[in-house]
Amino acid sequence: MLSQLQLFYSLAAMSYVMSCLFFAAVRYFHVCIPYVDNKDYYYPARKAISLFYLIPVVLLIYAWHPSDPEAWQLVKNYYPLTHFFYCSVLLYFFFDSITRWGNWHRIANALAIAALGSVALMFLASIIPGFNYSKSLLNATWWVTIVVGVATMIFSVVTALHVKHWFTQVINDNFSNTDDMLVPYAKKVIWVPVFIGALSWVLFFADSQLVLAIVQCLLVVFNIWLLILILPSYKHQQSPATQEIVTEHSGTPQPTIPDDTGSDNTDSIPLDETTTRILNEIKATVEGEKLYLKPHLTIQDVTERCSYGRTYISRVFKEQLGGFYLYVNTLRMKHATTYKQQHPLATQDEVATESGFTSRQALSNAKRRMEINKNA
Repeated sequence: MLSQLQLFYSLAAMSYVMSCLFFAAVRYFHVCIPYVDNKDYYYPARKAISLFYLIPVVLLIYAWHPSDPEAWQLVKNYYPLTHFFYCSVLLYFFFDSITRWGNWHRIANALAIAALGSVALMFLASIIPGFNYSKSLLNATWWVTIVVGVATMIFSVVTALHVKHWFTQVINDNFSNTDDMLVPYAKKVIWVPVFIGALSWVLFFADSQLVLAIVQCLLVVFNIWLLILILPSYKHQQSPATQEIVTEHSGTPQPTIPDDTGSDNTDSIPLDETTTRILNEIKATVEGEKLYLKPHLTIQDVTERCSYGRTYISRVFKEQLGGFYLYVNTLRMKHATTYKQQHPLATQDEVATESGFTSRQALSNAKRRMEINKNA
């Protein structure tokens, strides 16, 4: 018969596991109607996050037997062993369509074996009748959790830095407005690994069932918040891979770039001539048509108005114009200066929106970002 305190421990653990299972089911089966046909692009981490939220089912053994020492060892070590691993892998899955994280798979696989393997062994220890942890085995379990937890924590930090670099690269190369990318979304979830990571280590070192119950109640609330946050798709732009296929197979003429094999191709256009043509076409489109005044202008918008494919347009922006973001926002800045001179009574908000920025804050952010790029 469970005491009132043990019943509280049991209910807290059960609530946490049930919230995880509910999260996994909703995340896997719920897809907004406009994105059903390409759900793996619009919800790239959908399958991975559903799988990770199913794994806490092993903690049911503690919910059923909160007084069992082996079940306690499982649940106490579970969070620091798995949390940072989950966060890092989900980040890579979420941004995998562009980052192509390649060799990081090997490190992730090694950490998966260490983290999930340790959890599996502890789970077996909790269900084997008559098994009891010896003092030396408890000490070994403690050190394994410390080593694996710290390793996955370092991997999570490296992942965050990698994604941050990716953000900078993609924004500079594809977007004229940082708000069009996943930056607002990232700002909402950036503290998630830190928050849960702190709770995991507090739980581990506190070695208290009461602390565990409180942490699990907090995690139930967190799961509900996170599920609401990630239900909509934040990737409203067309898939980059899809964009390029559509652009380069839409019947528009593509330049022939000479290859490196030395073959004599009479139809080829010299690279410098091709670059000049693309450059002139870009300027005629963006500057001539004042396309830069479009607040949510992307490189795809420019490509659709040019007779060259996205690959060539992107290369010319990067090599000749300093990057799409820098080029477009330089034009906007010049326009803002001219507009302010012509309309001295105009407010900062008016100057910003009339110059292609979404807001005064967007203008300020662009100015600061361009200063950073200039000094880099």
